[in-house]
Amino acid sequence: MLKKIISISIIFVFWNQSILADIVYLKDGRVIFVKVLNQDMDKISVSNDRETWDIEKKKISRVSFNEDEEIYVRTQLKEKERMNAEIDSLRKSLSEKEALESKKKEETVKSHDLAKGALWRSALLPGWGQFYREDAERGYFFSIAAGLSFLLWFRSDQQYQKQGKNLEDANRLSMVAGATGDPGMIAGAFFHANEIRNQRYQAGIKASSALILFVTIYTFNLVDAWLFGRPWNFFSKQPEEKKESIELNVTPDSQQTPANPSQPESPDRSVPMLPQSGLPGNGLNRWEVQWRIRF
Repeated sequence: MLKKIISISIIFVFWNQSILADIVYLKDGRVIFVKVLNQDMDKISVSNDRETWDIEKKKISRVSFNEDEEIYVRTQLKEKERMNAEIDSLRKSLSEKEALESKKKEETVKSHDLAKGALWRSALLPGWGQFYREDAERGYFFSIAAGLSFLLWFRSDQQYQKQGKNLEDANRLSMVAGATGDPGMIAGAFFHANEIRNQRYQAGIKASSALILFVTIYTFNLVDAWLFGRPWNFFSKQPEEKKESIELNVTPDSQQTPANPSQPESPDRSVPMLPQSGLPGNGLNRWEVQWRIRF
């Protein structure tokens, strides 16, 4: 009877250990969470919630029957997945930020080049720069305004030059009248010359006003070609090159309580091989990984 009880106990112990054998370390670095059902000289039979399959022993590094080790490994893999997911998220955020900065830089450079092209064109011909930057309304306005003001100045200047010649003729007539000694002729020549002088003065004022108007329109034409109707980033500095990276800080984790492990989705789930020296009972603490963005 005692031998029977001992035999049943031994069978129960080995059967129970087989049930708890749920970590298989493969030589290619994968870790598989399964239940070992049976084994022979060449292979072991394992199963999960969905299927059963065989694994050749030559592909296995070792099999663990340690329940604490299972909790530890699952916790480490879960933390590693969480860390990798957050690092991927940070990398994606950095990539988007770099793409946005690159786009802004390209727009700024393009905007400056467009402004330079519009400026020298408007300097040669008012309104040309506005047409160059595809602003037809401003182009027509400055072209017509500059043309009319220039025409007004040209005609006023011609009138001023004409009144200058008339004044020279009136002055010669006054000299001839003075030589005759006739008071009536002298007075008439004086009043005529004075009238011509006033007309020349008024023509000069009109010519000066027309010239000031043309210069003002021309100046605003240049200012508009460079600034107005464009993004207001001409006063900003060129975007500086920023060096961005992800910094990883690895420190011992003081919290040793494992989280709830999650079941693998597939028996072929590939994960990096964990160092066996860091398993429970070897005196090595878990490690905590922290990261941040550096600019």
